[in-house]
Amino acid sequence: MRALNSGQNLLTSISFPCQPFSQGGRKNGLDTKEGKAIIEAAAMMRLLQPVAIALENVPGFRKHQHASIIVRFFRWAGFDLRWEQIHELGALSAGLRERWLAVLVRHDLQSQCKIGSFSFQC
Repeated sequence: MRALNSGQNLLTSISFPCQPFSQGGRKNGLDTKEGKAIIEAAAMMRLLQPVAIALENVPGFRKHQHASIIVRFFRWAGFDLRWEQIHELGALSAGLRERWLAVLVRHDLQSQCKIGSFSFQC
């Protein structure tokens, strides 16, 4: 409850369970308890209202049949998907590993964002 009243909820990062969305798994997504964790996280973000949310998951997440449902849950929570990309994180980790990364920003905030040389309305 202190976090709700702090007014300093700037950024939240969420790395939700990958197996339900992985090409190497059963791809059951939201039909599993682990898959539903991201929906619970969206509900928490609706309460906390950080300025932005950074998401991380397997590269095949956006192609999963439940990805659009999850994005709609975050929209319900007050956030728009403003940026997403697949990144090879080999330079940052011990092994080669692609990850889907995304940034969601609160509906009520509009500003100019810049990532590298790429600038966009966010």
